[in-house]
Amino acid sequence: MAYGCGAAIDRPGVVGQLTGGTVHGHGIALTEALRHDGAGSPTAESLLQYRIPTAWDAPDVTVRIIESGRRAMPRGVKGAGEAGVVGTPAAIAAAVRDVLRRAGASPGQTA
Repeated sequence: MAYGCGAAIDRPGVVGQLTGGTVHGHGIALTEALRHDGAGSPTAESLLQYRIPTAWDAPDVTVRIIESGRRAMPRGVKGAGEAGVVGTPAAIAAAVRDVLRRAGASPGQTA
């Protein structure tokens, strides 16, 4: 995960936010699913039945902080937040699409 956050005031904090966001995006793409019955009601009766990733499920994440940018903000800072969550599901979907294409299949053929 590489992110241009401007001046990283708290490097461990930025790494933690980006790592957490990446794991969150991983969970969105690969493990989380909110299933509904025919009437549109969730089939899970509690959060115990809703699968979300834990620390044990987390992939190894390497974070690269890119300190660059304009001085539009005081001290050159920009927000990092959980930026990792934005690109991770799309990157996983693109990787799956590429594998399917190489295998001669399309996403619609996998259901």
